[in-house]
Order: sequence, then C-alpha cells, then structure tokens
Amino acid sequence: MFPEPKRIEKRNFIVDGNGAVVFSPVKTSSDLPAGEYIPSQNRDGQGVLIPIERRVETRAGAAIMEGSNEEYELRGGSGDDLADLERALDGLPPLPEGGGDRPFIPVHKYFPMEKYSKGLKSAKENINRFLQSKEKYKRVGMDYRRSILLYGDPGTGKSQFIYQLSRELIREKDAIVLRIENSRTLDSFFEKVLQPISYYSNRLKVVVIEELADMCSSRGNVTMLLNLLDSMQLRENVLFLLTTNYPNKIPSNIVDRPARLDLLCSIYNRDLDAEFIDAWFEFCMGREITKEDKDSFWYRETRGNLSPAYLKELFIYSQLHEITLDEAWQVVKDRRAEIERDFSTHMHGIGF
Repeated sequence: MFPEPKRIEKRNFIVDGNGAVVFSPVKTSSDLPAGEYIPSQNRDGQGVLIPIERRVETRAGAAIMEGSNEEYELRGGSGDDLADLERALDGLPPLPEGGGDRPFIPVHKYFPMEKYSKGLKSAKENINRFLQSKEKYKRVGMDYRRSILLYGDPGTGKSQFIYQLSRELIREKDAIVLRIENSRTLDSFFEKVLQPISYYSNRLKVVVIEELADMCSSRGNVTMLLNLLDSMQLRENVLFLLTTNYPNKIPSNIVDRPARLDLLCSIYNRDLDAEFIDAWFEFCMGREITKEDKDSFWYRETRGNLSPAYLKELFIYSQLHEITLDEAWQVVKDRRAEIERDFSTHMHGIGF
C-alpha cells in the first residue's frame, strides 16, 4: 500500500492592486481587535492602523496609580476593570516594518469631570442615549451615526473625557477607536483606511479628532474633513468625537450643519458646578478641604476664574515648593500677568 499523502495546509494569500496573487507568510485575520489606533501608511503606500498603548510612564506614576486601587499598566497588569482592554491590546499585530515602537499615551488617574461640567454631562448623556437607540435608528431608516463637538476653555477636561470614554467603549462595546492627530493621519485615514474600515459595519467605530481648529488651518484639510463627515462609507455604527479650544476658528460650513456636527457642547470654566473646586481639591491634594482652606484668598478668587488645569498647577506648585496655597496663587497670578504682557498668542491652560 502506498503511504497516505501528507496533509498540506492552505496558505493565506493577498491579491495586490494589479491582481497578482501573493502567498503571504503573515498571519491574517477576518476580525479587527478592539482598541485605539492611529491611521498611517507603510512604505508601500498601504493603509495601516498603528495600535496605541496606554501605560504609566514612570515608577512614580505607577505608585500613584497603585494608590487609586486600579492597575493601569497594560503589560502584565491585574486590574479587573481593564482585563478586556489589556487582552485586546496584547493581541494586536506588530507595527509594519520600520515602524518602531508602538505609540503610547501616558495614563493618569481619572477625575469624573462630567459630574461637574454641564457641557460634558450633556455630551455623556447624549452618547449614552445614542448607544441605547440603535433599534430606533433602524426602525425609522436613519443612519446609525452621531457627531459631537466639545468646545471651550483650554484645560477643562475635554481630552481626558474622550480618553475615558474611549476606554469604556473598547471594553464594553468592542469599539475600534481611530485617532486623527494631524494632517498626515487625516490624509492616511481618508485615502487609505476609510474604505476598508467601512466594511466593519457591525462594529462601533469612534473617530476622534482633537483640536479641530488646527485641522482647519488649510483649505485642503477643510475639504477632506467635509468629505469625511459627509462620507457614505461612515454612516453605520459611527461616533465622531471632536474638540477645540477655539470655536471661532471653525469654518461655518463644518459647524453650522447638523448632519456634520449633530451636537455642540460648550465647556467653560464659568459653567463648572459649585461643588467642583472642593472635589478637585480633594482629588489633587489627597485630603479633605477644610474651613481654613475655604477662607483663603485662593479659594475665593479662583472660583469660576481658573481652569481645572490651572488649579491643578496651583496645587502642585504649593506641594513642590512647600508654600501655602495663597502664596502659590500669587505665583500663578504673576505668571498669568507675565503671559498677558509678554506673549501675543492666546493663553493656554496647563494640560492634564
């Protein structure tokens, strides 16, 4: 009898742009892992998604995280609340050849600013309603798509809100989060990634564009943004999240069209709830606020006048230099006066 022939496994193949079949040793998959990605291109001009890692950057940061009873390290961490996200990120494919290390965004303890900011609270409620209304959209034959612009003072928690929301959507909704960081990633997304990502119609896709005003600095970018927001390829299971500190720089043909931007949420220091400064103090300082604190000049003079980021700098400066908060407040006031006197550009809050 003849020996049984060896079983030969089928190999994956790729059909290139010219129709040629290329047998590839690369492992292929029909599914895209949940996670955060930056659109890009490889050396051959093919669209790629570069996964983003979020991790603690320093040992000191890790110690702070441990104090919050949550483990945010994305390699070997043990936090139950991030288990799904960790597994998803660990399973992502490596970067294309020559891509270097994966980009990462340092992780910070999260303060629930949406509890104290009217604009962020409105955004969160609207997003929750959108996520719970898929069947309603289907019933009336509407595209299941929503776009929200967060605008207002710098340093008011817009970016941190989007980061936290992205994290929740990855964990709970198996979301694909696509961060468009600059003109290059906008071009890569529109030209190379838009079409293939549209095939995942059953997956929630979150497109994040931070500082929309910067993106609108050239006519070419504005045209691309308009085409992106109007694209028929991004009409199903899509949530656009955009931010800007300078709403006056956004062209009216982007902002004044509900089909492009459905909800505008203003986020200003003046709109923070009365309880905010006490909660922020306790979060940053690690202790309860006292009557003596509330009787101080810094407390009376900063309410509604400083962004959360500037307040945080006030608290940190006081701790680092071992001075009172009133003394630190005087330093911050001197700094703001110097900026107004010597710098012609807009004041920027110190970020989270």
